[in-house]
This record gives sequence, structure tokens and C-alpha cells, in this order.
Amino acid sequence: MSTNDRWWSAGALVLAASLLAPGRASACGGFFCQNVPMDQAGENILFSIEGDGTLTTHVQILYSGDADAFAWILPLPSIPELDVGSDELFRQLGQRTATRFDLTGRTEGTCRPPPERCGWDDTDEGPWPAPGAVADAGASAADAGGSVTVHFRGAVGPYDAVILQSGSADELFAWLDENDYRIPEMSRPLVADYVAARHVFVALKLLSSASTREIQPIVLRYREGQPCVPIRLTAIATIPDMPIIAYFLADRYATPNNYSRVEPTYDDLRLWRDFSYYPTYVSNLIDDAGGRGFVPEFAGRTPELFLELPSVSDLATITDPTELLQQLRSRGFAGDTQLLGILSRFLPPPAMYASDPSQYYNCLFFSWGSAESCGFAGELDAAGLVGAVEAQIVEPRREAQQMLARHARLTRLFTTMSADEMTIDPTFSLDSGLPDVSNAHVATLVTECSDQYLDWTAPQRVELPSGRSERWREGIAYAGSDEDLCDDMRSGDFAPWTPEDRLRATAERRALRPGGGGPRCAASASSRAGGASVLLAAGVVIAMAITRTRRRR
Repeated sequence: MSTNDRWWSAGALVLAASLLAPGRASACGGFFCQNVPMDQAGENILFSIEGDGTLTTHVQILYSGDADAFAWILPLPSIPELDVGSDELFRQLGQRTATRFDLTGRTEGTCRPPPERCGWDDTDEGPWPAPGAVADAGASAADAGGSVTVHFRGAVGPYDAVILQSGSADELFAWLDENDYRIPEMSRPLVADYVAARHVFVALKLLSSASTREIQPIVLRYREGQPCVPIRLTAIATIPDMPIIAYFLADRYATPNNYSRVEPTYDDLRLWRDFSYYPTYVSNLIDDAGGRGFVPEFAGRTPELFLELPSVSDLATITDPTELLQQLRSRGFAGDTQLLGILSRFLPPPAMYASDPSQYYNCLFFSWGSAESCGFAGELDAAGLVGAVEAQIVEPRREAQQMLARHARLTRLFTTMSADEMTIDPTFSLDSGLPDVSNAHVATLVTECSDQYLDWTAPQRVELPSGRSERWREGIAYAGSDEDLCDDMRSGDFAPWTPEDRLRATAERRALRPGGGGPRCAASASSRAGGASVLLAAGVVIAMAITRTRRRR
């Protein structure tokens, strides 16, 4: 893979990153688990509009690749202050504000009840569904000339960061190349546009001692300018319909200035059947709006998040790695990739754990005084480790918690964009006239019961938020007796978990069976005999009619 192939965007230009699918936490017995929650999907950026006119921007950087190939560049209208943020902020915000499609249930009529017992003993509940249960359906600017001005260069968290400015894109690129900031050549025309607009540039690379596991959001504070996503640089290394989420913390709600505000009706049954259809649904709406628009997914009171973690400065003198890990765990520190990177730097794993350092720290976590059995040879820089945890985890999360507390309102805007649509940087402003927007969209699943259907085979319709109804599933009537139903449930031919094609085949078989019938058809022996007489009489009438016809011929 070439250097230029290693780039990806995260609110600017960061390449070589892949989209990380949303994950879930799972229980495990060690300090590090394989499924650390990472609610990340595309490009995530947060703007905090402060009362004094300061704009604080948090940009989540998504990257996978070699540490020495990582580079990131962002144009800004003024010189910012730099800091590091927390992925946990984006994870929790994502969980609390993500779009949801919920189904509530309602039953009309009364379905045929299943038999109370089918020969099971009194301790066996039988294979009955819970009451009411249903089966799921599942042109570039010219160089102006001038040298490069470096406004700042130094370590910011795991990054070797620089803020620089130039009147010449060529000189800017030459400086970045000489200092090992690997910005791809294909971005030169776009960078020249920002150079002509007299923007400053923030460029990042990883410190020589840091690993890609320590990559975390970058925080930028500046006074001039309005919320803006420099999407044009993203175009050189994107994917079709790349999802972008922008959050805004302020005293009012945010809306795009130069992009459309697209208000969905959510009048599409596919959204409730398969949530993975949602990005496609939004992409189609955005395409209809000319390829440039944002959907308001949430606008409401800032949700309460739990980000802050206690200080660990008192752990700087610990010499036992097990005690240190136990203390971190007891204070709420998760074994995520960021902490893994810090541990690898100050408590390096032996060569035997090179392929999976987390196993080394899990071993230490349980060693209880026998760290040597895990390969520990006394290489623990507790003071350095604690200092890095304070600077890269504790402080960013504390500042994020305080930022949330300062703002009453949160807006979440979502869009998808392809490279050919990334020609204008979207800007945003606040509007006191905008309404609340819920992230939960509710439809009603109506089960249409009658005595010929069990509740798991009755027809269903969905009443969408607009009031329009669509068929969710067709019904499957069952004509067999209670004894037949017990047999079919035992065999799995007609149970709540039976596939639809098998349910239909069983229902057809029971409907054709002579003498079959459910409770509606259950009759005494005399009535069944009477029924046979009627059939016999009908046969006589038919025979007589045939005889008479033949005689006429």
C-alpha cells in the first residue's frame, strides 16, 4: 500500500482509515476485551459555540494503518489552541441521539388460543409464545508567494502538532514534506484554495513514541469563523455516500447555511424492517435535494452523559503492575485501545505478546504478586504511565463533561456525501425558531385477530407516523383441531418459530384433511353423521341429474 493510499477523512483530511462499525460491549473476565464499544460510523465532528464567541471543535480521527504513515491536515480561518479530546464523548453522544425506529403493538379482535396443554406434565410450560408475542419479519487558486510561518509546534497528546501558514501552497507542501508530514500530492490544488483564502493549517503526525492505538480526537479552539466542515479536502480519499455526523452544543439549535435542511417523513416501511436501510434512505433524500443537504436527527436538551473519571495521580509511585491495573479498573478505566497504547509505551509487553499485547495485561491483571510468571521484568514507568493517563484520558473527559454542562441544547445533523458532491464546505448557524426533533420514530404494529388465526400467524399491518398503513405480513389460517395443533407444535410444523413456508404448507395440509377442523368445526358424532348424510344426499341428487341428462340425449 502506498503512502497516498493510507489516507482517510475525519473532519479534514486523514487518510488510510476505514469506517469502524458500531460495536457493543460484551462481558469478559480480563482487563481487555475484544469488543470495546466504538460507536463510530463515518466522519464525526462536534462544535461547541461558547458565549464569549469562542468556537471549540472536536474532530474524531478514524485511522487504520502504520504509525509512520499517519498524517492529518485541517484548514482553519484563524490560529487555534490545540488539545486532545475523548472518543468516549462521541460514543455516548452517538448512543443517546442515534435515530431509532420503534414498533409499538396493538391487537384488534381475538385470536384462536392455543390449547392449554398438549400432554406435557405440569412443570412444562410448553412451546407457547409470550402473550401478545409476534413473529418478526424479519479550479485551484494560484500561489501568492511567501515563506512558511510556523505559529506553533509541539506535542499535543500523542501527536506531533504544528500550526502553520503560507502564501504559497508549494512552499507549504515543501515544509510539510521536509518535516515528515505525509500529505498526498493530489490534495495540492485543494490546499492552494485555502492558502489563497489566507487560512492557517493544523497538521498532525504521531510522536515517535506513540502508536496508532493512542489516536484520539483533536480539539481546536478559535474565535474567528463559524462552524464549518472542510469537506473539499475529504473528496480525495472518500467512499461513496460517506456518512457524516455533526453535533452542535449551544443555547439554540443549528441548521446548515449553504446546504438544504432536509425534513424526512419516514414514511417508508423498510426503515422498520431493516435499520441498515436508513443510510440509503437518507442518501436518496439528499440526492433529491441536489446532493447537498443535512437531515436533523436530534434537537433537544443536552443529554446527561457520564464521562468524568477520577484522578490517578496518586498511583504514580506504585511498583506492582498488577496493583496498578487493578486500581485503574476499580476507578472505571476500560481496557480500550487508547489505554492499551499508553500501557504499551510505559509497561511494554515481552516479545512473546507482540501479536496481542492485551493478553499480557490480562495476565498481569490476574497475577496477584506473580507478575514474573507473565514475563514481567521490572519495566514499569508508573509515573510516566499515570501522567499520560491524566493528560490523554482524565483531563479530556473532565473538560468534555464541563463543556456539556455549559450548553442547554444539542443538535445532531446527518448526511451522506460522495466525492463528486464535496465541492462546497458546509457552514452552519444557530436559529432560535427551530423546533425540537426527536430521534425516536414510532410506528404501530396492528395484529388483526380472528378465530381462524393463532396470534403468531394472524395478519398484521403497520401504521406509519404519517398515518398511512402498509401490510406487514399476510395471515395464515389454521383449520386443524386442538389435537392436530399440539402435534404440529411438537414437530415444529406450526409453532411461533416455524419458518413461513413451513407454516403455510402445514396449514394447507390441515385444511385439506378430511374431517379436519379447529374449535369452530368441532362437532359431535351425530352432527358429523348428519354431515355425511348431507353429502350422501347431494351425491344422489348429482347422480339423478346425470341420469336424467343421459336419458334426454
